[in-house]
Amino acid sequence: MQEVFSPFIKSAEKRLNIAFLYRNYIEESTWVQAHESGRKYLEEVFEGKITTFYVENVKKNKSYDVIKELINQDYNLIITTSYDFMDSTYKAAIEFPNIKFLNCAGYKSYRNLSVYFGRIYQPKFLTGLIAGAMTRSNKIGYIAPHPLPLFVRGLNAFAIGVKVVNPYAKVLVNWTNKWIDHDIEIKKTLELIKEGIDILSTNMDSVIPQIIADKHKIYTIGYNAITREITPDTYIASAYWKWGRFYKKIVSRLLNNEWIVTTTKHLEDLRKYWYGMDKKIVKLYKNKEIIPGQTEKLIGVMKTLIKNNEFDIFSGPLYDKENNMIVDRNESILDEDLLKMNWYLDNINGDLQKVIFNTDT
Repeated sequence: MQEVFSPFIKSAEKRLNIAFLYRNYIEESTWVQAHESGRKYLEEVFEGKITTFYVENVKKNKSYDVIKELINQDYNLIITTSYDFMDSTYKAAIEFPNIKFLNCAGYKSYRNLSVYFGRIYQPKFLTGLIAGAMTRSNKIGYIAPHPLPLFVRGLNAFAIGVKVVNPYAKVLVNWTNKWIDHDIEIKKTLELIKEGIDILSTNMDSVIPQIIADKHKIYTIGYNAITREITPDTYIASAYWKWGRFYKKIVSRLLNNEWIVTTTKHLEDLRKYWYGMDKKIVKLYKNKEIIPGQTEKLIGVMKTLIKNNEFDIFSGPLYDKENNMIVDRNESILDEDLLKMNWYLDNINGDLQKVIFNTDT
């Protein structure tokens, strides 16, 4: 869809008019595809009660202008589906107090701006269990876009899963510092392959690393959406999103004239900010044709424990790369500390970049 705004025709009946901002084109980004599935789900569930619209490939420096144009077209709920849009959404929320906003993965909230994300690290942990059980070289590759806490959190959860079943395996990480850049993704993936990995977990928006690994007969673990059809012989698992379920909750409240602002400032709010496997917002796909039966049974047990809140992935003892104890035995990391995570588990090697993350603004 092109970045062109079609005229919006007002209806005599009061409706909720929802606009989505996507940071890439739908066809190129699994992250955007997951949100687009959520938008389509909304249209099905609330047929006749809402209107939805989307703008794809919105650049960070243009996002505020896009938001203002959507407001001018009478959209009264604007969902910005990327951390990149945090500042522009916050600015717009202050300027337009009568419009409701949702920002995904950000931390700046306002009385009409709610932030949201999900505990995607839970299924990421389960994919780590699979990788740790299936590796033969004890070298597992991991490629991801930016060393932001949300990605470091997923990486550490994955590495914990690996370590639970295989203390000898190492996770080799490469950051691209791009959401999508095929040339860099190919380069970084080939670097990991040269290191001797036999499984690659990708946290990228594109499927390029998955395709490159498949050509080298290397098992792959996906992210955002299920893309097994692209590499059916090597695709073993994926941690993926079901955004429609989350958006349904929000729209239901707004249609009932209810509005709840979720912030990252308080522990109670953070529990709302992060919907997990128990709410079916984040899920695990596993390829039963490839994964060994005993491993699948283990995954089933751990999945149940996580969904029932009987197992905390980030419980101690946990040590970082410098052998510092991050979490003591019988303790767990608080949600507010998960939000700012900038350390690496002791079984992670490679490009160990760190970002200082401040949510106090």
